[in-house]
Amino acid sequence: KYALMVTPVATAIEEKLLAGNKRSLNMLIRTFIVLSTVIVALTVPFFGHLMALVGSLLSVMASMLLPCICYLKIFGTARCSRVEVALIVMIIVLGSLVAASGTYSSLQKIIHEF
Repeated sequence: KYALMVTPVATAIEEKLLAGNKRSLNMLIRTFIVLSTVIVALTVPFFGHLMALVGSLLSVMASMLLPCICYLKIFGTARCSRVEVALIVMIIVLGSLVAASGTYSSLQKIIHEF
């Protein structure tokens, strides 16, 4: 997951620096990005809990809620069967509960350790 998230950043930096096909420079850039991330993770207090908070909000939004909402927006409830709409609503409710419980537990851990 980390590699997937860092690849666009590394590619943008490589394009800005005109590294192109220079393999050694590309490896140096990517190594620097990884090391800087490790330094930030070690120096920022509650980094793991902060990432859990962001993950519980954004991951659930991106993987559960937004696809269902967009599907209903594109096709509308009139073109979907009742069963399909009921399943989509159940997924939205479940996703909202997962996001809320994940956010709550992350905030609780941050407050507890603070």
